[in-house]
Amino acid sequence: MKAYKVELIIIDYEEIGPDITWELENLEYARADIISVQEADIGEWSDDHPLNLGSTTNEDKLKYFDNEKNN
Repeated sequence: MKAYKVELIIIDYEEIGPDITWELENLEYARADIISVQEADIGEWSDDHPLNLGSTTNEDKLKYFDNEKNN
């Protein structure tokens, strides 16, 4: 299975502020310009996959996108 890391610039027309991340996650009131996309093979998916767990740290999530591993 694949996962994608996407870098965005958000235009906050509604002046939502830092809570804009909630808006993005819920697809409301945001216009985003995509800066870059990186693809990673994350192996077989299961309910206990690290990317499916809220306890997985951002550092551990980003390990899937290590350039040396994926290029």
